[in-house]
Amino acid sequence: MKKSLVLLIMFLSVNIYSQEFSTNLVFQDANGNTDTLIVGYDPAATVLVDEQFGEVDISGLPIGDSLEVRLAQTDIREFEYNYEVWSFAENPNLVTYQSKIDILPRKCESYDPQETISGAPPHSTILIPIDKLPLQISWDSTVFDNECLKNSFLTSWPSDTLWDTQSFLGGNIPNGPHTMDGISELLIDKQYGHQYISASNDTMMVLFLFLHDLHLTVSVDEQIKTAIKIYPNPTQDILKIESEKEIQSYKLYNAMGQLQRSGVVENSEISTIYLIDGSYYLQLFDTEGRLQTVRFVKY
Repeated sequence: MKKSLVLLIMFLSVNIYSQEFSTNLVFQDANGNTDTLIVGYDPAATVLVDEQFGEVDISGLPIGDSLEVRLAQTDIREFEYNYEVWSFAENPNLVTYQSKIDILPRKCESYDPQETISGAPPHSTILIPIDKLPLQISWDSTVFDNECLKNSFLTSWPSDTLWDTQSFLGGNIPNGPHTMDGISELLIDKQYGHQYISASNDTMMVLFLFLHDLHLTVSVDEQIKTAIKIYPNPTQDILKIESEKEIQSYKLYNAMGQLQRSGVVENSEISTIYLIDGSYYLQLFDTEGRLQTVRFVKY
């Protein structure tokens, strides 16, 4: 109760200005307890704590016994994706802040991929206490049915594994893809994706919310997409690459979004002999840093 009063006073003491877009995400657990987050965007917002939009950093406050969900800003580029658990103790800079409100720096037009993390549009990280699962997330789907937000989506995949295939939408959350205009609620029945252990020793499931527009369903550079071919597919031990542009490096992920290997492409080939049978996603980068993601099967 004391913590709730402190937070209320903190929010009321902030001069809150209206933003270009905001909406509520409502969370409800199996006991009927609810919590609400506010997400949105504005050209004046930053990836830091924007007090003018009501953002307050509550990272230092432990999560109590009631249902409490938080928003955060994360930059996972510097962290290994094959970690199932990220912790504050080992990665103190992974989460820059936690808040009940997160207004993202963007406006209603196509984003510039050169100005954003990994070419990805701005995103919020949702932190859900593991011990409160299962729970349901609901939102007003009609506010996403427009050219500014048409392809907004929820995923458990880290941000820079996303940008060249619709197969990543929804990550390994059940029954994806989960575009926000397509459905209005989502049941999270168990732990999916990564976990984060906070400085207060709270263990939370990590989801990512991306505010998309209509222009983000193709590669940053469409020309590289049409110029690449991999074979044989399915493959047993070697993937060969044909491309009009020189392919310099790669990252290889399994079907759960976990990084398996990365490196330099030599002789237009990548070894797959070390992989177990299954589906994989391969990110290929040319000499200018542009990428394409392709799917293949190892047998």
